[in-house]
Amino acid sequence: RQTHEVVSFFMDRLDRTPLRSTCAIGGEPKQQQLDVVRRRGVHAVVATPGRFRDFLDSRAMNLQSCVYMCLDEGDRMLDLGF
Repeated sequence: RQTHEVVSFFMDRLDRTPLRSTCAIGGEPKQQQLDVVRRRGVHAVVATPGRFRDFLDSRAMNLQSCVYMCLDEGDRMLDLGF
């Protein structure tokens, strides 16, 4: 969540056109996280690896138009040997 707050802070200041982001993390309802993406679309998704993989595996999200990716808990992934 903290990573998403930092991303949102900078996105708010990057452009005159509002850029939208969403946070996709475990422990919170998946449907609410996906509703934001489906309803308004987003420019950035900040996600934990597990939740992001869930969304990709279920085809709820895809990477067709993805230019940049920010994975939250990247340090934890390195600790686990990814």
